[in-house]
Amino acid sequence: MHCTLAKAMPLEQEFDLCIIGSGPAGLALAHQFLSDEIRICLIESGRFTPNKSAQRLNKGENRGIYYDLEESRCRAIGGTLHMWQGTVAPLDPIDFEKREWIPNSGWPIDAETMRPWYQEAASLLGISAHQSWFDGLPEQMMQEIRRFGIPPATFSPKPFISLKMQVEPLCQQLYRPVLSSSRLLCLSEATATELIESEQGGRIEAAAVSSLCGRHRATLRAKRFVVCAGGLETPRLLLNSRCRSARGVGNEYDVVGRYFMDHPRLRSSVIVTPNSNRAGVLRQISLGRYGAKSGFTLAPALQQAQRIANHNLFIGAASFDVERLALKALRWLRPRRSALVQPVMAKAMPDTLTVATTDVEQRSRTAGNGTQSGSRNRAVRILRRVWRATPVRLRVGIEDLISKQRFERMTFITKIEQHPNPESRITLSDETDPLGVPLLRMAWQLTAEDHENIERFHALISEQFAEAGFDTSDLTFKGPDGEYFFQDSSHPMGATRMADDPRSGVVDANLKVFSQSNLYLCSSSVFPTGGNANATLTILALAIRLGQFLRSHP
Repeated sequence: MHCTLAKAMPLEQEFDLCIIGSGPAGLALAHQFLSDEIRICLIESGRFTPNKSAQRLNKGENRGIYYDLEESRCRAIGGTLHMWQGTVAPLDPIDFEKREWIPNSGWPIDAETMRPWYQEAASLLGISAHQSWFDGLPEQMMQEIRRFGIPPATFSPKPFISLKMQVEPLCQQLYRPVLSSSRLLCLSEATATELIESEQGGRIEAAAVSSLCGRHRATLRAKRFVVCAGGLETPRLLLNSRCRSARGVGNEYDVVGRYFMDHPRLRSSVIVTPNSNRAGVLRQISLGRYGAKSGFTLAPALQQAQRIANHNLFIGAASFDVERLALKALRWLRPRRSALVQPVMAKAMPDTLTVATTDVEQRSRTAGNGTQSGSRNRAVRILRRVWRATPVRLRVGIEDLISKQRFERMTFITKIEQHPNPESRITLSDETDPLGVPLLRMAWQLTAEDHENIERFHALISEQFAEAGFDTSDLTFKGPDGEYFFQDSSHPMGATRMADDPRSGVVDANLKVFSQSNLYLCSSSVFPTGGNANATLTILALAIRLGQFLRSHP
């Protein structure tokens, strides 16, 4: 059953379970209880689709590397499924291990523990038939990789499956059974602002919730709580729950908000492919309704020998070629936006499209002499926002069009695994949002070890591809100013990390907050390390695992 918080007032009953957040984790968790005779309340800050009144609550402050706080999460039933591009892959076995060359690494669970839950998550996504891709690429694709000249002794294929146009139907497939269940109450336009701890401490009694306008507020009581609010909002909620401690809930050892990570992305300069006919590896392979593409990682033994984290390398079409194609698509889209995009998006897109095309045109004009537009950061951010505002079907169509082109030039894109760093952290700002909740303050940082790690990885790429016949003499991953331009991947992780003890983490192996008997967290914020895979498949696997744990421990 579904209704808004305003229509559900007053909320007087106590629930057996309260799930905070209806994104992938919250919906997957709710699915585990659909046949159970328990009273569940699922609360969601937004509505059925993203809207400005909800998204404005995402504003925050940046005190480190720029992080796109407003566009990196989505307040709506389905959460980030509304902006997700549908790329999935499991973490590698080495990601769960304690690696002596990476301080603070290691999960309290291993890859074998996660294997059955990854299978359940793949089934939920409808990709069970293609799950064998994660264990090894088909021979046809391996032949293309060998023809292309990727050094096989150094770089191992890392498969990714793309749901492509199935993301939108998947979102509806996940939330419809939940909303139609008579045992579950889904409250939309209900933002959790604080968790209320009992007077004795060690137990959460209720969650304070507010409507988007702040006019309707309620105290929602439950026997158990699971926060599935994502990698940014989960630590923010814990830090703001200060009725018993100024540090917030679960923060006795000042760990909440620390060890924040993402997958920083870097794109190299352009190099010429030895033979444009060998560019098949740049394309996405069709798997019927789905697609697949491969990245490349270092073998675990080589990672250890080189003391390198589990970074990922993608081979991409030359950036200027892509920008020209993207520019053509944007020019074509601009006069047709009212017919092609949802009305809510159309209102916000005219100025954005104008600025974006202007910035890309400027960058394209200056690319030939080795300089770049002074508005580089702004151009990239605007283009990302335009891309995310573009309907999924149109996005997939543009991607397919680009992937079928024959490119004579290419770039390398590296997706970096950060070292867990306690100084890379989320705290609360002195400013508040419209509901009176302190804004999130982000200090995303990379360590000196991260930079050394990145340099070694990039040097290895240059050396190995040069030996394979590529001209890498001018290859660089830095800009004209000699600095890296890091982009986040909207994969916020680590700020309420999983650990064996409360001095080094916030939750245990079963995702229970160490200091609270009835509070659990389920989002990418519990990842102790990030590997190089997109987080969604692991989030779903953890949610299904948690659901079964809660069912077996009533």
